[in-house]
Amino acid sequence: MKRLTRPHRLLMFTYPENPDDWCEETLTPPEGTWQIIHPANAQLSLDAKAAVGNASVKLYNPPGGNWVDFQFSLNDGKEFDGTKSAATLNFFISLQASCWTTVFDVYLYDAAGRLASRKNISKGTNGSFHRFALPLGIGQGWAESSGFDWRFLKKIMFRCLVAYPWPEGNVWIDEFHFSYYELVRPTLAIDSVPQGKSYTLDGVSGATPSPPYGLDPGVDYSVYMDPVYFDHWEDGSTSNPRTIRLAEGENKVITAYYISAPPPGKGTLYCRAFANSDEVAASVEVVGIGTYTTPFSLDLDPATYTLKGSYKSQTKQISATIYEGQITEVDFPFLKTAEGFDWMTLILIGTLFSGTVIIISQLQ
Repeated sequence: MKRLTRPHRLLMFTYPENPDDWCEETLTPPEGTWQIIHPANAQLSLDAKAAVGNASVKLYNPPGGNWVDFQFSLNDGKEFDGTKSAATLNFFISLQASCWTTVFDVYLYDAAGRLASRKNISKGTNGSFHRFALPLGIGQGWAESSGFDWRFLKKIMFRCLVAYPWPEGNVWIDEFHFSYYELVRPTLAIDSVPQGKSYTLDGVSGATPSPPYGLDPGVDYSVYMDPVYFDHWEDGSTSNPRTIRLAEGENKVITAYYISAPPPGKGTLYCRAFANSDEVAASVEVVGIGTYTTPFSLDLDPATYTLKGSYKSQTKQISATIYEGQITEVDFPFLKTAEGFDWMTLILIGTLFSGTVIIISQLQ
């Protein structure tokens, strides 16, 4: 499939979808688990003090400990891809006044246990919630161990240093989540009446109805349908292949319509008319049967029929033979002319004034 040829607006998403879910109702949400790493006698709980919503995650550190480590571990299969566009680790943090030093550290672990760290992050004034948004990925200020895989972020650990003489103290984390940007691609599905017709979408083939295909916005794609008995698209177009261009977030289904097979003992006449290469609506008399406007299909007894077509001032006559169980296609070729222009009158005027017949070329 084609790639983007120019940049497009991106939409922001969060993981989890509600960015406060990991700090709001449980220490073990569906995506992972909050854990104490050090010291063993520290305590984790949900607390009513919150920057957002109704609760935050609180770590209580008993007196005597000189640092605390606590982390959120994502379950298997729930790892976050830190290579997403503008991927960011977001959180509010509050450290109880007079208990902590003025900085804290954040450690990331990938699925293989490799480490990326960001140390000595200033927390600002003690006691209040402060918001942090740490960009993720290579070149974003993280010290990475060899082979660190940003695609599978497994654990996020916070380390806070206790101020001497190591009193007890609390740390609160709220609205802890990831954010990232993604292009919302348009989708295209292909259908037909009747279904089961083959199609090709820029080299990808299948049979109708197709699944939705994710496309690049603002890019031309070509859809080619099985040409046998193909009639028109849902918008009236008879182009095959058809060019499709979709906008961001647009979801579209296009439907190709086919001529039905003739009934037993009959054949089908399928008639169209063109002015140069453009399909037009022309009047066609099937002598002895009736007069119709193109495009049309007509089930007839097997025989040879005379068709008289007229478009503006032009007329043509064609013979068509109908065979049982088959579709006979007849196209009337006309010339594209200026609306309301009488070429014969112009020729006569030219003859009267100059004595010479003027040959007029068709308008393009």
